[in-house]
Amino acid sequence: MDSINQQDRISSLPDVVLVMILSFLSFKDNIKTSALSKRWRNLCYETRNISFKESEYVDHFVSDYVSKKTSFVQYMFNWVSRVPIQVIESFEICFGYPVGFEAKIKSLIEFSISRQVKKLVLDFSSPFLSHTRDEYRYDDFVIELPALIYGLQTLESLKIYACLFDPSRFANIGLKKLSIGWFRLKNIESLLSKFPLLESLSIISCSLDEIMIAGQIREVIIENCIMPYMSCSFNLPNIEIFKYSGDLIFFDFVKVNMILLKEVYLEFGVEYNNDEPSFSTEEAGGILSHLLNDLRSSRTLTVCSYLLEVIPDCNDPVDMLCDVKTQNLVLETHLHPEEFMGIRLLLEHCPNLESLTFEVLSPRPFPPAHGYALERVELYMPTWLKETPKQWAHYGAAMLQSTSNRVQVILHN
Repeated sequence: MDSINQQDRISSLPDVVLVMILSFLSFKDNIKTSALSKRWRNLCYETRNISFKESEYVDHFVSDYVSKKTSFVQYMFNWVSRVPIQVIESFEICFGYPVGFEAKIKSLIEFSISRQVKKLVLDFSSPFLSHTRDEYRYDDFVIELPALIYGLQTLESLKIYACLFDPSRFANIGLKKLSIGWFRLKNIESLLSKFPLLESLSIISCSLDEIMIAGQIREVIIENCIMPYMSCSFNLPNIEIFKYSGDLIFFDFVKVNMILLKEVYLEFGVEYNNDEPSFSTEEAGGILSHLLNDLRSSRTLTVCSYLLEVIPDCNDPVDMLCDVKTQNLVLETHLHPEEFMGIRLLLEHCPNLESLTFEVLSPRPFPPAHGYALERVELYMPTWLKETPKQWAHYGAAMLQSTSNRVQVILHN
């Protein structure tokens, strides 16, 4: 009886309220509501957040993959033709390798522009391209941004992956979030100057010249990029989040936020796969020690196994590495003896540490001559620790012990 009454209450709501409720659902679940009844059939077309993801509709491994892609494009085209509202919040297309569909994809993008879109996601990277970094097939990128987008004043967030565009054509617009992937950026300074209000910048799998990133940006993410000159400069007085993964390069922080820096993530795992390392371990240790010093005010710091290995090899690591203000330290580690000195070095330079997290990575082949293996872990609890945290410590130690019969875990009270 209660469920019937509840259904009646929902049915009594006006359409405008139902559309607001639907806005909290994912786009795919939103569409499913059209099957509930005749009244719900067209409500989904009034959503202000539209998202078309090929992966949710097309299986890449089916025999009729091409025809499925064709059907998906026609489905997107038919869907937007039924949208009655004149203003939308967000529009997303994730469609890998759109060769042959250029005209309709362009029409879909122009639809979003005509509806004064605020958040636009255009991802045409192939799933088979996502892990490729040595050779980008730029000639395969066939979708070009429509001219109308360069001056779109309503645009607040833009994500463009594997898409052709002319950075010089952007007018000064109020863009706050920009993400660029699989693109050759020749002059990033000129591009960033077009967005004086930019707060978040992500650069994924791009080819970059020697770059300077400056401005009032609060979040910078650089992943898997190629930098021929092996250096990057930053003038970021308001930076709060900095994340870098890729080759080891020279980092020059002209200015950095020493008060509000919240999170730093550093990952150089790609160095393991380089046949010829860019730097000796001594040089790498020096570069990364300087980088940690520049970012020492970060409250949360995540570092990789490679950093743990090389920072002890720099000249006089104890004096070169300054104390950091980190409260939450995350170590991505193989728990190999080559990392232990780096772990100790970091811990000795974290006087404000409140939490320590070990993220144990899958085994990585090390030179067989070492022959070491982790045998014992000793954990010390402070005397002032309350009962509940003590119980959690005992539980964590028991879990760690259960992972291996070779390791002896000792918890000191």
